[in-house]
Amino acid sequence: DPDRIVSTGISLGSNFSIAFAAAHPDWFASIVPVSTEGESRERLLRNLALVPTYVLNGAQDRNIRGVSGPRALDDIMSDLGYDLVYREFAERAHEGFQEHYPEVLDWLSDRPRPTAPREVTRVPHEGIVPVSRRIHWLETDTRQALVRATVVNRERIEVVARWAGQVTLYLNDDLVDLDRSISIALNGRPAHEGRLRRSAALALRE
Repeated sequence: DPDRIVSTGISLGSNFSIAFAAAHPDWFASIVPVSTEGESRERLLRNLALVPTYVLNGAQDRNIRGVSGPRALDDIMSDLGYDLVYREFAERAHEGFQEHYPEVLDWLSDRPRPTAPREVTRVPHEGIVPVSRRIHWLETDTRQALVRATVVNRERIEVVARWAGQVTLYLNDDLVDLDRSISIALNGRPAHEGRLRRSAALALRE
């Protein structure tokens, strides 16, 4: 099921789970970093708005630079109000925490990948994997672009963008009413007003 793909890993694998999800947040339903270095760069973590995250870490872990990394991830994502479970075990170290997998699987079962989110945010960052130019139904012409696109209602979309020459939206009937006039505003100014033509070729490609 493409809407149930989860990225997980232990130690270095968990670090890459965070990195790839922040670069391609539309790929995964959720991520489960285990015994991770965590992440303290808020710009990178802002790309996980639509990626529920379940962290398992040991407070006595000596195989990572320090528990401050996963704690920073917890603080940042909690402050942002993202869907996060952070579990830190006081007497545990660098391990897999297999006995907790049943509860993790129960948590994952309620979190399918969103196929038509009403708000998409793309934040450039300096992580090991650059954030994709295309995220869900939003695409930018440069990797440096900072963009937030919001479906206000079935007939209006608002886009705020910086450091982008062009922003492309891939819209469908799950997001807007393609039988009616669609209004699109870019940085507070009208960018489009009118009907959008459906494309069978684009639908097949997507």
